[in-house]
Amino acid sequence: MMDMSGLFLSSVYRSWVDNERTQSFKEEAGPKAETPENPFCMVAAIDFGTTFSGYAYSFTSNESDIYINANWGASVGQQLYRTPTTVLISPDQSEAYFGFEAQQKFLEELEPEEVSEWYLFERFKMKLNAELEINPRTTMLQADNGKSLPAQVVFSHAIRLLKEHLLESQKQSVLATEVLWVITVPSVWSDQAKEFMRLSAIKAGIPREQQLIAYEPEAASLYYLKQCKQTPQRNPAGTVSLDINKPGVTFMVADLGGGTADITVQEIDRTTLKPKILSRPTGGPWGGDAVNVEFEKLLDSVFGKEKMDGFRALHPDHWHRIIREFEIKKRTLSPVKQVPTRLVFPAGFLSYASSHQMSLAESCNMYEPKGALTWSIDKIRISSDVMRGLFERTIKAISNHLLEFITTNENNISFLVLVGGFSDCPLLQEAITERFKGRLKVITPGNDGGLCVVKGAVVYGQNPAIFKQRVAGYTYGIECVEPFDKNSHPIELKEVYEGGVEKCARVFKTIIKKDESVKEGEVRKLRFHAVRSRQNSMTLPVYASEKKDVKFTNEEKTWKIADLEVRMPIQKGGTKRQVEVLINFSRTTISVRALDLASNNTTEATLNFFNDYS
Repeated sequence: MMDMSGLFLSSVYRSWVDNERTQSFKEEAGPKAETPENPFCMVAAIDFGTTFSGYAYSFTSNESDIYINANWGASVGQQLYRTPTTVLISPDQSEAYFGFEAQQKFLEELEPEEVSEWYLFERFKMKLNAELEINPRTTMLQADNGKSLPAQVVFSHAIRLLKEHLLESQKQSVLATEVLWVITVPSVWSDQAKEFMRLSAIKAGIPREQQLIAYEPEAASLYYLKQCKQTPQRNPAGTVSLDINKPGVTFMVADLGGGTADITVQEIDRTTLKPKILSRPTGGPWGGDAVNVEFEKLLDSVFGKEKMDGFRALHPDHWHRIIREFEIKKRTLSPVKQVPTRLVFPAGFLSYASSHQMSLAESCNMYEPKGALTWSIDKIRISSDVMRGLFERTIKAISNHLLEFITTNENNISFLVLVGGFSDCPLLQEAITERFKGRLKVITPGNDGGLCVVKGAVVYGQNPAIFKQRVAGYTYGIECVEPFDKNSHPIELKEVYEGGVEKCARVFKTIIKKDESVKEGEVRKLRFHAVRSRQNSMTLPVYASEKKDVKFTNEEKTWKIADLEVRMPIQKGGTKRQVEVLINFSRTTISVRALDLASNNTTEATLNFFNDYS
């Protein structure tokens, strides 16, 4: 903790800090061409989605050309730009498969008795979105068979297999050490979740110095803006839309993926014509997978939840086939055509239904309104109205959130750009366009919505300094102590130090406030003094809060995110030694560096998000 009178730190090590200041420093804009100082000849982006994943890359010698793998699933008769985010791990963890290959092995190659032994993980990315207490050692993921493995094992396998797939496609023309890897994450993720992904990438064989984290909606906007420069973009009605050449244009980006809706507001800077972020990220769990959940509820209501739960537990492979079939059919649903959807159910379901006295045709006939569901042999027929109803809750949640955000946002937003895989859904496009008619111009990048993120992440990797401004998603501060004031400090936080000096503990010293803008390269500067002559390091607890104004670290919606650890190797000067710490919030991850003022040399400073992890 840190004393604000003599600014006294009473953590593991004690120091004191001067007033906070702000300054800028230049960071490398990103790889251009390979040089002795820049060893990268390729920028590769891994879009690790909730439902589908993929990669894209460009060579630093020709950044304008961005390549993607268009042959996912070739081994199983598919030819797509993305592959399912599915990981299959053998019982002894010696084998791992990803994407279509994982699904193929699980559905076609495993013997029935093996299915319950292997670990199949799908849509596991949402775990990092939902769980606040993330830890590489303790956070677990439950497989389809009910068994669990450490989350980091699953994530690192997924990243490793995507990395290896890309490198193998280059046929050894690119070395692993020559690639800068960009990993996409939702902008609403916590600092711990982002660090978890970085540690998983390290475990997958990608060193920290070869990593960048890109926010999904930011990445998507970069690619969209790049396309605007090359080809006029159009909205669903077919009229020419966003003019990138106009300085001051303000637009909202809604990245609608499988798991989440992730939203930011950006403006084209009037001076640089580069994008800058105007609002902190916002969103919620309203991705395309939420429609799958509604479909699952529909089957539960028709055939009985207990029996369907039993089927899913006994036959996860057959349940997987049903969901995969629904996933394909839901993407082609028309917002206007009255065409029913037919789904073929696997033989395993028919056998289970027979042995559990499930009358499939009768159950469908009992569903209201009459005729909405029918069953014939091995197929269920779902009316277009019922199918569209499965989307209603999710689309309404997205549109309501967008409306609330626009209503309370002070920026003059002119355009809404829909990106992400779920944004390709015609039903969603029409609903959002109709909801904001006369208020916003709604734009969709053709059939490229699902690829905007991964391609844009490559653009970001080419120039990580491209965003001229970001906005803090939380209030950040350091825990400290200050002289106790009985009129303003809670009595339970009073502590007595040497000489009977009374201090107030757990004081939140604000570094940056929620919704405060920070320019590219801008840092917050803190100065610390040693309080022991032989002190060689200090540890400063760093906190975050959802509130703008925070007084104490034990307030609600306030939590510790990391320890800021600073080395003080030079002993000369005793307690007069000073260290200056610079904290940068202008990128997607918090970075720190420190300067020993006595020697004017850089000293080690790190943020430790997981104290028990090494």
